[in-house]
Amino acid sequence: FGACCRRRLSLSLRAMVEGRPVLAADDVHLWAAKFGLVEDGQRLAFVKELPSYDDLNFHIGVEGGGGYVLKAHNGMIPAGVPERLAAQNRFICKLREAGLPVPEVVVPQSG
Repeated sequence: FGACCRRRLSLSLRAMVEGRPVLAADDVHLWAAKFGLVEDGQRLAFVKELPSYDDLNFHIGVEGGGGYVLKAHNGMIPAGVPERLAAQNRFICKLREAGLPVPEVVVPQSG
């Protein structure tokens, strides 16, 4: 696939999945701030949308170092309900506590 073909495929897949979050790349900074990933005045070094079928994922780099994956879950599917997401987060935290190399769960500053 060429770049334009991948882009068209991505757009058509997006249209097929009900409830897939929509978030403009320009709004990613606001969400990064909500999770405390950037400080006042700090900018994102880059924002790259990652492939995903039913969720929305961005790889973000913070100016001065640090990288994160910002994931917006699809609330229309069973895997996106708050209870299941909380269970997934608890599982990831337990794996991390056991010393396994898994991502760190970051919750919004507001809880």
